[in-house]
Amino acid sequence: MKNEEILTALRRLKVETGSLVCMGCGREHDCGIHGCRIVREAAELIEKLTDRCARYTEEIAVLQERENGTTARKTSSTALDRLTP
Repeated sequence: MKNEEILTALRRLKVETGSLVCMGCGREHDCGIHGCRIVREAAELIEKLTDRCARYTEEIAVLQERENGTTARKTSSTALDRLTP
């Protein structure tokens, strides 16, 4: 399953409260009409981590572009130095 599919499934599951599994989890008082607190928080965490990974991927791409640009300039200046007597 992909992240979006997991998030969608978790959000669908969050309304399934009041079962025997829920009794005694220690967080049942935070469920109510909003659904299972644990499932809601899991969905929020997955969404937050997915967004963070996307941001890191973008930042890495920018840094790689900078590094490649710097390397290309260094290489061309070194080649020019070799040609100059």
